[in-house]
Order: sequence, then structure tokens, then C-alpha cells
Amino acid sequence: MHDSAKILEIGANGAVVQLPERRFPGIVIQGDSLSILLSDFCDLKELIAKGEQSEMQACLASIEDHLRERVAFYESVLAKHGIELPYVRHKRGANKRMQRTRR
Repeated sequence: MHDSAKILEIGANGAVVQLPERRFPGIVIQGDSLSILLSDFCDLKELIAKGEQSEMQACLASIEDHLRERVAFYESVLAKHGIELPYVRHKRGANKRMQRTRR
């Protein structure tokens, strides 16, 4: 028998959940939101191939906004529950990847 996941908080298009075998919570994204994100990436790939600079920037901004909203929701839920982040936060616009903390 498997232990159940604990829902820490439900948001507009997803939830933060704690799986019993994981040190840090994860985020669940609704299928339609995930599909939209993939579609945006596919659009971006086509725009890059065509060299359409202004459209690329708009598409990238949309993807960034979507991901930033998810990360902000995740971080606020972890803060409410007194859980450390599984990565080191970097300043907006930094070209560094978020460093992971071991699970």
C-alpha cells in the first residue's frame, strides 16, 4: 500500500503537493496549462527558425511570465509551511541556473 500525497495548497491552475517519499514538495500543473506551455515552446521554435525577432521576444515573455507565476506560487506555499526551497534563488534576469538541493 502506498502513502498518499499531501496537498499543501491548491491554486488557480495547479497545486503544491508533498509526496511521502520526497524531501521537497512538487507542483502539479493542470493538463491544459501544460499543453499551452508546450504549444508556446513549439511556436517559439518556429519563430526562431523564421528569424522573427519581435515575435520571439513576445513569445519568450509569455513563457517567462507563465513560469514565474508558477515559481512564485510554489515559493509562497513553501514559505507558508516553513519548508526550505530546493534551490538557491537568483536575481531576476540572471543567467545562472537555479542550483538544486538534494531531495
